[in-house]
Amino acid sequence: MPHSYTEKVLDYEMKRNLTYALKCVSILIVIRIYSMTQEKIGQIGFTFQFGQHIGDVMHLIYIDDSGDEELCVFSALMIRADKWNSCLEEIKNFRRDIQTSDGISVYTEFHAWKFVSGRGKIADGVVPKGRRCQIFKQTLQMIAMLPEARLFNVVFPTKASGHAYEALLEGINRGLQTWDSHAILICDEGKDAIYTRLVRRMQASKDGAIDRILEDPFFKQSDQSYFIQLSDFCAYALLRQEHPIESKTKYGLDEAFNLLEPISEGIIRPNP
Repeated sequence: MPHSYTEKVLDYEMKRNLTYALKCVSILIVIRIYSMTQEKIGQIGFTFQFGQHIGDVMHLIYIDDSGDEELCVFSALMIRADKWNSCLEEIKNFRRDIQTSDGISVYTEFHAWKFVSGRGKIADGVVPKGRRCQIFKQTLQMIAMLPEARLFNVVFPTKASGHAYEALLEGINRGLQTWDSHAILICDEGKDAIYTRLVRRMQASKDGAIDRILEDPFFKQSDQSYFIQLSDFCAYALLRQEHPIESKTKYGLDEAFNLLEPISEGIIRPNP
């Protein structure tokens, strides 16, 4: 049993890392079981194609939110499992380019609000706000070019954040039905219990509101996931479009969300 403070911290970190590893293994198991099931189905001739999307393809969906005193915004970046490695390589190449041009380490977390506001030391040298906002928009352009990525978005009043998350999942499920696909959710840590309960309730509903979403959501620290950081950038861009403020509009951030048009599935809003 640990006795010193240092030993207690190390014990806590070891347990945390083990929990994270088990989550990753769980994700891989879900994908593998699903893939094996679809391989059997394909062997007897039941593979379908819908438009540009091929049926029975698994998706990973990365979700993050942004907001202020008035609006709650969610963005969900959908990545095909068979394109995940290609997407990751695109992101890593982009981050390497930014490291070369601006000295921002590939390990530095991209947190949208702090990034464009000039908060925090993100490089050895000074990266001014104007350049940060330019990098923000370049990041959105990169996201829009990820292989076969799609983006789902919702905008609700802040007081209705729970309904916003529910509407997001329903919109995602409709897309998955159209593409004859299934998905698992990977979310930023923070509201794990709340979102897990909501997903379970929706999965148990008789109307099959989210019958294409498998398992509980998985939660990751944003500084450990490029994809969650990108979802955060998307959500913040949408927030600044819906609720522009002068300090960001002068850098063109009120129009930055338009850069995501090639992959956007539109914006879900409350019923009037």
